[in-house]
Amino acid sequence: MDDHQFNKLIDLLKRILQILRKNFRLESKEKIISDIKEHIKKSEYSYSSWYVGISKDAPDRLFKDHKVKEKNAWWIHSQASSTQIAREIEEYFVNILGTDGRPGGGDEDANMVYAYKKENYTDP
Repeated sequence: MDDHQFNKLIDLLKRILQILRKNFRLESKEKIISDIKEHIKKSEYSYSSWYVGISKDAPDRLFKDHKVKEKNAWWIHSQASSTQIAREIEEYFVNILGTDGRPGGGDEDANMVYAYKKENYTDP
């Protein structure tokens, strides 16, 4: 494969990735981190007031397990391109920015990252 063919292949792969991200709403690691940080900033609460986790079904985890209210509550979730990326995002928020959370949780299909503002009714 010469350089021209290689570059055409790279361009094709980039277009395929864009289509996949659009159709499956897969976000990059940097975009998910940025979106969650922006959401937390809008809330005007500190990182330590938030919980960040991963799951294969973020809405179920948020609203059933953690008891977050769907309305009138601060929460956000995004689907990462892989479980590994989701875990890296979770570790960044918990270990670097100081949110609550338990890195290492979730199963091999846990590629959704979620965050919520902890309240007296949430668990935790």
